[in-house]
Amino acid sequence: AQLRRNGSASVLVNGVYIFGVALGPLVSSQIYSATNAMTLCIVMSALALISAIPMIAIAKISQRKVNDPA
Repeated sequence: AQLRRNGSASVLVNGVYIFGVALGPLVSSQIYSATNAMTLCIVMSALALISAIPMIAIAKISQRKVNDPA
């Protein structure tokens, strides 16, 4: 995320991160108990892709703005 001078982006990113850390083990244990390890693997992989793709896109857009400020 592109940080603003007031720190709003970092607050949002940290909030989502802390929420994920808090609920991640609870949710994953429920999925594992209800299904099996393969389902948990698929869910975790999908979540990783869902979170990584926007971050990579934002980083590329931010880099383009830095290199071409016009």
